[in-house]
Amino acid sequence: MRLRRWCHAMNDNSEGEVSHPLAIEPVTSDSRAAFVDWCLAHGVEHDDSYTQPPDLALFPTPGEIVALALLDRQVVGAAALMVDGFADAGLGRFRILHATRAEAYGPLLEWTLARTPAAVRHVYCFLPEDAAAAQALAPLGFSPTRYAVVLERAAGPVDAPSPPPGVEIRPASADDALAWTAVINEAFADAPGHYPMTEQRAREHLADERVVASFLAWRGEEPIGVVAVWRDEQAGEDAAEIATLGVVPLDQGRGIGRALLRQALAAAEDAGLPRCSLSTSTVNRPALGLYTSEGFAVVDTRVCWGRDVDGRAAPQRPR
Repeated sequence: MRLRRWCHAMNDNSEGEVSHPLAIEPVTSDSRAAFVDWCLAHGVEHDDSYTQPPDLALFPTPGEIVALALLDRQVVGAAALMVDGFADAGLGRFRILHATRAEAYGPLLEWTLARTPAAVRHVYCFLPEDAAAAQALAPLGFSPTRYAVVLERAAGPVDAPSPPPGVEIRPASADDALAWTAVINEAFADAPGHYPMTEQRAREHLADERVVASFLAWRGEEPIGVVAVWRDEQAGEDAAEIATLGVVPLDQGRGIGRALLRQALAAAEDAGLPRCSLSTSTVNRPALGLYTSEGFAVVDTRVCWGRDVDGRAAPQRPR
């Protein structure tokens, strides 16, 4: 077996009890609850993007590769590689790759990669800057590939949206999924880690129960910008998150992004959510300038750790 070298042979301890080796087991319907509990307990230490209750209610996504690490029959780690959609761009994103025993990381990774579809060439996960997991991932071929910052805006006045002439901002719903898809795929085509949006995923995104409001910017009947604000249940009852904000390249720099941002902030405030957060790449200087000028401040840094499936570390990008 491929995992044999990762497992310890059974030994009798001093009290005559049998010690069971480290084992990697696929998540089944019987162990699904144990996996969910692990994500809820440790997701914030790893990547809380997909480890909140509403995300886990939809677990697993199609094709998701999921395993638990057990030592002496107790869960000591979990791995879940999401491939639905991501594989279209040759990617796989870890929902979670976390263990409380360092020796579990290697077996979890090897088990997962052995089952990864051929279309996936690169896997990655986001970690808090000081995450303990980084110490375990580096020896396994992972390296930092890019950095993102989390920004927050305290409760305060929101200036009125003022889109440029000829541009109208309208509420968006699941019925606008096709327009939403077109804007996302054009606006983020060159963004690292982007995978193509589909109409079905856009429809699910817009219908998510956490969405407070979503808007499309239109020039005539052409969609050119999007924004969605979600309820941030983890941050508190009065907190929201800008989950998506994008403008097609041809119309960037015209104030459309600022108008969309203000529209979302106003909608969040109307919903009783005056505090707001968002995240962006550290190399996206225009976006950082926009957010800080609208009252946001950097509060945290996240690191994207990645490696190629064949074992090569991904090229590092500047901070």
